[in-house]
Amino acid sequence: MFADTLKAWLDEQCKGLRVFDFSIHVSTGTGVADESSTNNMVTIFLSNDPQEIWHQVWCLERRWKDLERAAPGLAGSALFAVRSAHVWSVPIFTPDVGLGFAMHYHWQGEEDETWILKEFAEEGREAEGIDMFRRADFDKAIPKYVSSPKMLARRKLDRLARRNGTIGTIAELTGDLIYAVRTEHKRQRHEKVDMTFSSDDDDGEALAYALAVRWNPTDPLAQLVDDHLQYVSQIGGNDTLGWFTLQAGQIPSWIAQMERRFAIVRLIDQLVPLIATKQSRP
Repeated sequence: MFADTLKAWLDEQCKGLRVFDFSIHVSTGTGVADESSTNNMVTIFLSNDPQEIWHQVWCLERRWKDLERAAPGLAGSALFAVRSAHVWSVPIFTPDVGLGFAMHYHWQGEEDETWILKEFAEEGREAEGIDMFRRADFDKAIPKYVSSPKMLARRKLDRLARRNGTIGTIAELTGDLIYAVRTEHKRQRHEKVDMTFSSDDDDGEALAYALAVRWNPTDPLAQLVDDHLQYVSQIGGNDTLGWFTLQAGQIPSWIAQMERRFAIVRLIDQLVPLIATKQSRP
């Protein structure tokens, strides 16, 4: 009964979404239906629908260039806003996440391969003969202003928001998204329910992203995600967005917080199609 109620609630939250679609699965402990007991636990898994690593992929390059000609800095601000919502909405893959994967899996946590090449040189190995993914490969494929986007000053963004048409809409949504994320960040300090998507040794690591935003279809982000998936497959992973383990008495508070998250999701859902084009499935 509770699972059906929760799925109906999720359907209501997903109404009208173009970029996202979600499914939910409830795993109960002993007698979680008896909500009078705070010892009863429930785990709520959130996934893409259909359940896959990411629901949709959107490419920035074409619209970014048009936006930069019309309103310099606006595209970067919009991407900055989407990226900042990663923790306070649902997991979203953006170019900076791909750069983080490169640093972790190829450069031992460094910003580029310099340290690794130094170690190879100490071992007597020639750098030219080493086949490895390098920072230059990433920067050549994805401009730095995309992997590390900057935010316009608020007064400039407000000025753009007063313009008619797409530019004004993007600026307004960007400002609303930044405000919603900052507000949720402040509120979370006082909430009693931890809204961090969980991952533990028993269930593995959550692998999925609700959305992937990349520069273009030929950039190295797919390769970097494959590197990540291969690594995680060794320690165990599942293709959910994540999960929350709650006491029965925490569920009303969790729902209230999730509804605020879905308000942020709806802003992203409106913004992304204005700054990117949908990549067709192969």
